[in-house]
Amino acid sequence: MSYLDVKKIDFYEFALLSRNAYINNILKCPGGKKALADGIRLTTKECDLQGLRSLKKKLEGVNNNG
Repeated sequence: MSYLDVKKIDFYEFALLSRNAYINNILKCPGGKKALADGIRLTTKECDLQGLRSLKKKLEGVNNNG
């Protein structure tokens, strides 16, 4: 897109295009998919109860054996 084309588009459309370009660039890098998955995981507001229970069992096993 040229500079004049960019000036003509709506801000929200520009933000969407910018975000998509950023994601595209990350996916081209080695480990990009993992980085995006980690980013999504870090922004999640819901608790992973199954993961928490699994970690608790692992930690209890270490404390009982150690």
